This record gives sequence, C-alpha cells and structure tokens, in this order.
Amino acid sequence: MLRRMRRLAVLACLGLACTLRGDGERVVEVRELPAFSVIEVFDGFVTTVLVDAALDGADPVALSVSADANAMRRIFTELHGEGTLSVAVDPNRLTRLSLTPEIEVSVPALRRAYAADTTVLEVIGAQGVLSLEALGSATLDVAGTGATVMATVREDATLILAGDGPTLTLEVYDAATVDARGFHAAEVVVYARGVGEVRVCASERLTIRGVGAEFVTRACR
Repeated sequence: MLRRMRRLAVLACLGLACTLRGDGERVVEVRELPAFSVIEVFDGFVTTVLVDAALDGADPVALSVSADANAMRRIFTELHGEGTLSVAVDPNRLTRLSLTPEIEVSVPALRRAYAADTTVLEVIGAQGVLSLEALGSATLDVAGTGATVMATVREDATLILAGDGPTLTLEVYDAATVDARGFHAAEVVVYARGVGEVRVCASERLTIRGVGAEFVTRACR
C-alpha cells in the first residue's frame, strides 16, 4: 500500500500540481560568461546576438536575461564543449512561464547558430563562415556582411537572411521556408527536399537540386 501511495505521489508531481508557474513579473538579470562562438536555443526564447569584432575574445561577455521573476533560476544559460552556449528552460524541472523569456548578448565572433522549438533567434553583424540550423517552428533571422553561410532548415522552421556574402548553401526539408531575397550572394546552392517556399538572390550562379526544386525562386530585394 505504501509503495503504491509513493508511486501515486510521484505521478502527481509529474502533473500541473508540481509545476512552477511564472508570476508575470518581468525582471532582468545580467550573467557574466566566457565568450562563446556557438549558440543553441530551445523552447520559446526570443534571443538577440550582436556580433562585434571589436570585442576582445579573452574578455567575458554580459548576457542579459529577462523572464518571470520567480522562474529566473530555471532559465538555463550554460557553456559546454568548445565555446557553446545552450539556452533553455531547465529541462529537469517542470515550469510554465507566463512571460516570453528574452536573451541579449554581444560576442566577438559567431560560427554556428542553432534554433529549435518556437525559438526566435536574431543574429546581427554575422561575418566569416557561419553554420545555421533551424527546426521545429523556430525562426532564425540573420544579417551579416561578407559572410559565407551554410544553413539547414527543417520541419516548419523559417530562415530569414539579409546582407551579402560570396556563397550561400541551403538544405531545406519538410515545410520549412527560406527568405534570402535580402542576402546578395555571388553563388547559391539549394538542396530542396521539401514543400516550403525558398527565395534566394544569386548575382552569378544558382544551382538547385532535389525533389523540391519547383519551390525555389530567384528573387532579390
């Protein structure tokens, strides 16, 4: 009987009764972290990353976190691997936020950005070689100058690109969409394997491969 009661108690704590609910009071916390060059964002965060090459990579960066006051400790912003920042709601504790959590940070360089779930991730000032991946219902919005971009977009995700660069390589699956009319690249290669609309701007050469080629259009703005 006691064993059964304990089991029922555990099951009850998996439900809403043991879920922390956001109090709706927005607070801002600044967290100091080592500089990173990779960011991965999960859940429903709205995140802005400003790439500023004038920053010193040896200096820490200031990460601004805005969320429900009583849930701030459950906003997960941890570095791991080789300079990778993971942003999410603590996956080990049940949490229902009232407010959309927001993240802002400036870094000296960024080489990879990953957005999942319902994340909105904006990258401003991208340079150099940049790898992007978006899936779920995420929106990844990237602007940069002189950037070589390689991107994979899956499921119902959206990728928006602006700026210019020598090459743009895209892999687009499922119902994912890409709006790269504002990214002026000399050469664009698209592997289209879905049914989502893909719009790109190629000043010299556009190569389209895959069963979804009919959904790819060449357009610039």
